[in-house]
Amino acid sequence: MLLTARLIVILLAIPLAGIAFPQDVEFKELVKKSIEHRSKISSFVVEFKVRKIRNVTSNGDDLRLKMDVSSNGVIHFDEVIGLVYSENTDSLNLLEGSPAESVEQIRKNFKPGLSFRLTDGDTDHICAPESDTVVSRQANKIISKSDLPFPIFDLGLALESDQTRNLSSLEIAEKLISLYGDKIVSIDDDGLAWCSLSIDQFVFDTEKDYWPIRRSLWTSKKLPDKTFKYREDYRCDLTLTKVDDFWVPSIVEIRSMADSTKIDLTWKSVNKTLDPKNYTEDKLAKRLKEKLEKQR
Repeated sequence: MLLTARLIVILLAIPLAGIAFPQDVEFKELVKKSIEHRSKISSFVVEFKVRKIRNVTSNGDDLRLKMDVSSNGVIHFDEVIGLVYSENTDSLNLLEGSPAESVEQIRKNFKPGLSFRLTDGDTDHICAPESDTVVSRQANKIISKSDLPFPIFDLGLALESDQTRNLSSLEIAEKLISLYGDKIVSIDDDGLAWCSLSIDQFVFDTEKDYWPIRRSLWTSKKLPDKTFKYREDYRCDLTLTKVDDFWVPSIVEIRSMADSTKIDLTWKSVNKTLDPKNYTEDKLAKRLKEKLEKQR
C-alpha cells in the first residue's frame, strides 16, 4: 500500500506540460491551414530538375511505349509586381517501343533544347525550343501561381487528374473538403497528421507549415477466401527544407502504376521582391543571343 501511494505521488509530480498527447482535428482544418501557409509565399526564385519515366500501353493500336524525359530550368515569380519568368531545357533520354512508326512520330514531335518565357501581365514573351526569335503577344491578365510552368504549390494535395483539369489550389482544396472535410484525424507527438480516408491517405506535417508530405491512393480486391488484397496505385512524397523562414519542398517523388516522376528543387530565395529591371525585352534579346550562339 505504501509503494502504491509513493507511485501516485511520483506520477503527480511529473508536469503534464512535458507530456505530448495526440490532438484530434478535422481534415478540413488541415487543408485550410496548408493553403493558408502556401498563400503567404508571394515571390521566389527556384531551380528545378524534373525526370519523368512513362510507360504507355494502348490495346487499340497495340502501342507499347517507354519514355524517359528530363527537364531542367529555373522559375522567377513575383505575385506582387506581377511577373513570372521561366527557362526550361527538355531532353529525351530514352524512347523505345512499338510500332516503330508511332515511336518515330513521337520522336519527331519532341522538341529538345532551351525555351524561355516572360509574362508581366500586359505582355507574354515566348521563345520556343526550335525558335530563333522571341514572340510577344498581348496578355492582359493578373499574374498568379496558376501561371507557373508546373504547380509547385499543389504538390502533395493535387492528383495528375486535377492538374490536367487545370483546377486552382482553391478548387483542389474545396474538392478535398467536400469529400473528407468532417473526418477526424489525430496529430502525433512529432506533429504529423495521419489521415486514412477511404482509398485516400494523407500525411500533413503541422510543424512545417502544414505541408502534405505524402498522399497515396489505394485499391482493394476481394479474394476467393473473402479476404482483401490492397494495392497502392499512386503515391507522392515530399521532402521539405526551410528557406528564408518558409518550409518548401526540395525533393518530390511521384509514383503510379506505370509512371514515375522525380523533382529536385533548389530554392534561391523566398518572399524577396524581384527587381523588374532584370526582366525586360533587352534582357530577353540578350538571352536569345546566348541561346543561338550556343547552338552554333
